[in-house]
Amino acid sequence: MKEKLLMAVSLIFCLSATAQVDQNFNFGAGLGLNYGGVGVNIAIHPHHLVGITGHLGHNLVDVNAGVGLNLYLGSPEKVYRPVLKALYGYNASIIVIDDSDYNESYYGPSFGFGNSFRFGQSKRHGFDVDLLFPIRSSAFKDDFDELDENPSIDITAPWPITMSVGYHLYF
Repeated sequence: MKEKLLMAVSLIFCLSATAQVDQNFNFGAGLGLNYGGVGVNIAIHPHHLVGITGHLGHNLVDVNAGVGLNLYLGSPEKVYRPVLKALYGYNASIIVIDDSDYNESYYGPSFGFGNSFRFGQSKRHGFDVDLLFPIRSSAFKDDFDELDENPSIDITAPWPITMSVGYHLYF
């Protein structure tokens, strides 16, 4: 794991060194794992095909943060721009309406793909729509199974995929 992390950091560092002088970033607000539930997302683009993201949001349990890597498949000038995503942060929560003692957020990696739809004369505005596949922790699975076996608690299993939607402004 340390080797993969070192390799990823090295790749980002190399891409940053070859980036154009006018490095771009964007700021967005939305719903989903990319935004920590309901929140904001900031991305720095050291290269036109790479975005390093951070997000801060609230998922009805607590405030949480995460980081990610976007790999874009296409030019930033295009209206429609596919993207591959890798995130680490909040990717599951348990909310029991009548007993908040059970409420908890869980963290782990999520992987997915999506599209950035940019518009406006300078393509500075955009909507992002993503499908993400969270790798849920064993702690989440254990806690969920325990609550599922409790007859006094009605709980619904999470979907294996999630969707994120947000508005971004590119600088």
